[in-house]
Amino acid sequence: MKSVPLVDTQNINGVKILNLTKYDDSRGSLFEMYRNEWITKKQPIQWNIVHSKPNVIRGFHVHPNHADYLVCASGKFTIKMRDLRTKSSTYLQFQEVTLNSENPSALVIPPGVGHGFEFTVYAHVCYGLSSYWSLAEELDCRFDDKNLDIKWSVKKPLLSDRDNKSGSYQELIKMLEPLQSKFLNQMKSE
Repeated sequence: MKSVPLVDTQNINGVKILNLTKYDDSRGSLFEMYRNEWITKKQPIQWNIVHSKPNVIRGFHVHPNHADYLVCASGKFTIKMRDLRTKSSTYLQFQEVTLNSENPSALVIPPGVGHGFEFTVYAHVCYGLSSYWSLAEELDCRFDDKNLDIKWSVKKPLLSDRDNKSGSYQELIKMLEPLQSKFLNQMKSE
C-alpha cells in the first residue's frame, strides 16, 4: 500500500498538513501515518505516544531545533500555533488546526513555531521529533498569557507542573532572541 498524501501548506511558513488516506472495512480501519519520503527535511527519529484526558492543555511550547510530526490515533485535539520567528514572513501569525482519527491528517510544526495542544475529549496522539527529546529543547510560556493572545475553549484546564509554572510570554520572547538567526537558517534550508 502506498498512499502519497496531499500536502497542504497552511498559513504559517513551514507548517504542513498531510491529508492521510484511511481504509475502512468490516474489521475496522487502517491508515499510513508516516513514510520517510513524505518529509525530506527534519525527519522524525524519536516517536512518542500521548494519552490525554478531556480538559487538558499541553504547552505553550517552542522548540529551537526539532520539528514535530503529529497524528491523532483516537479522539481529537486542537493545536494552536503562533509563529515566533522574527525573520519569517508570517511572524506572529496565528494558526489553529484540529486533528482527529476519523479524518486522519499529520501536522508538521517547524522549530520556532510556538504551539499548545487542547484536549476536550480523550485522545491518543502519536508524535515524532526530528531530534531526541531534551529539556533544553523545551522553551515555554503560560498558555493563558494575555500577550500570547490565544483563545482556549477549556476554561479550567488540567496542566502539568511544568506548564503551570511556565513564565511569561515576554520572558519567552527574550529567550528566543539569540535563536532567531538559527531559525532564519532553518527556514532557508526548507
